[in-house]
Amino acid sequence: MPAEGLDHAADLAAANPYPNPRPLERVALRALLQRAFGGQAPAP
Repeated sequence: MPAEGLDHAADLAAANPYPNPRPLERVALRALLQRAFGGQAPAP
């Protein structure tokens, strides 16, 4: 995925909630995707 697709991926994930121990928030999802894209581990 190109970097330009990260916003769209975050929008899709936030629009299609699934069972998760932590509430799904678009800003947090976007940050997670950015870290993954950069090869970094998820934030604690």
